[in-house]
Amino acid sequence: MPTNWLPKLTPYILALTTILLVLTFKLAVIRPLDADTPFMLFYAVVVVSTWYGGVFPGVFSAMVCTFLTITFFLPPYNNFLLTEPESLLKVSVFLFETTIIIYLVHSLRKVREPAPQVINAPLTDNYKDDALLLNMIQITAPIGMCFWDRTLRYVRINPVMAALSGLNPAAHIGRTVEEMLPQLSSKMQAALISVLDSGIPVLNQEIEQTRHSIFGDTQQHFLISYYRVRNGSGETFGVGAIMLDITDRKKAEEEKAKLIADLQRRREQLDFLVRASEILNSSLDYETTLRSVAEIAVPTIADWCAVDILQPNGQVERLAVTHIDPTKVSWAYDISRKYPPKPDEPGGVYQIIRSGVPELYRDIPDELLVSAIKDPEMLAMFRGLGLKSAMNLPLLARGRGVGMLQLVMAESGRHYTEDDFTLGQELASRAAIAIDNAQLFREATQLDDKKLK
Repeated sequence: MPTNWLPKLTPYILALTTILLVLTFKLAVIRPLDADTPFMLFYAVVVVSTWYGGVFPGVFSAMVCTFLTITFFLPPYNNFLLTEPESLLKVSVFLFETTIIIYLVHSLRKVREPAPQVINAPLTDNYKDDALLLNMIQITAPIGMCFWDRTLRYVRINPVMAALSGLNPAAHIGRTVEEMLPQLSSKMQAALISVLDSGIPVLNQEIEQTRHSIFGDTQQHFLISYYRVRNGSGETFGVGAIMLDITDRKKAEEEKAKLIADLQRRREQLDFLVRASEILNSSLDYETTLRSVAEIAVPTIADWCAVDILQPNGQVERLAVTHIDPTKVSWAYDISRKYPPKPDEPGGVYQIIRSGVPELYRDIPDELLVSAIKDPEMLAMFRGLGLKSAMNLPLLARGRGVGMLQLVMAESGRHYTEDDFTLGQELASRAAIAIDNAQLFREATQLDDKKLK
């Protein structure tokens, strides 16, 4: 008994089933509330019937829904005759709207449905559909695929690979890499020529490019492998390639590397702070210990380090200056003697000690130097240092300033961050405590000496 009619009848059975379910629901639940919207839910029936069955089941369901609405939901009820103009208008509007719905749903259905003649078609004994099957595999593949002929012109390319240039695949056919990807042509062209001449595949060539859009620029990373394509008799047809987008992987690797570098830097900072604390606690001779701390600060946390101490007479004395170049250390001492800080100088060491407010300069532009240094000769010298970033940290003990610690980045090109600023303030706090303890000890010792005398 032939059963090929069953698949054709199934959409109509589905449409009738849906109509009956909706009709039952409307009669039992919605009818008392349905006077103004008699076609409520029947629109959904038309959408479902069209989506799963096509145009004709959609039209069928629209006609059946129209008949049921006239019979049960429009006056005179339980009668197919329309006697009121308003009811006739409602029916006309419903038929017009369902016509549009059927057209739109059917169009969307055709766009979204797979190509059954390709995907579901069985291969014949001679595999005559192989070319069509391979074509669909290439088009729908989630990786980039491409083929160049012996003159290295595009013959085939799928949408993923074509996205490199931002153009559709058809725009590539017959053109070269230089024409389509000028920014990547030198690297890709060398690989293509090598593979075509030697036959040795080039695997996992990493390329990157910047994609420009209205949302901003994004960096993309890809791995491309090239291979020579030959037929059974050994004749070379051209070069094939496959491409894998590794942008997400690169981002993950960069974030991991950044995290590792950050953890390493934090560990180095903690190790430095522990070492500095050991030096500061090793002796009550704070001048010696501060000089030692300044020495280990370079180059771990600074290119330059300077320590200034407030003397009992109210003058500031430079206790230590460190740099990897001894000649620059001597130069720095000469500058401090030639241009000593002034107590009333705004932004100078005296103001830092008085205010107790630390300063962080993430960047040191030339404008900052010009505004801070009025002497032309001194300005020229500081410009020559190539200063990049700096921290001025007051040494505070029991609420009073006892000195200043200055950390500067220059030759290394590094810039201080908030984490560095926190580290600097912690170091300054420990140094100030060491100074205060040493001074208290000296005062106590001097008082005992006086008592003994």
